[in-house]
Amino acid sequence: MNKAAQVHEELVEELKYYVSDGYFNTNCIFQPIPTVVAEHSAAAGGNIMGLERNMDNAILFQYSAMLKTAEQTAFVYPKLQAGVQAVRDFAAPVDGG
Repeated sequence: MNKAAQVHEELVEELKYYVSDGYFNTNCIFQPIPTVVAEHSAAAGGNIMGLERNMDNAILFQYSAMLKTAEQTAFVYPKLQAGVQAVRDFAAPVDGG
């Protein structure tokens, strides 16, 4: 989660420079999904997210940005993708990656 927060902070700093009026919103959200949630999901017949397949505690990570113009959106979208990939790359060698 520290890596995700770092990646988010770097994006915010870049957007402060790029979006001259400062009008943007970003989110870096973590939602714990303990195994008990998966157990309840399985007991209820499953759900759209497939939580019943989770055998370990998990954390759902949401990373997003809202900007005013199509040009700004085109600028930030690949940066969000790169940020998610940076977190994946960081987490891959960690147990349960």
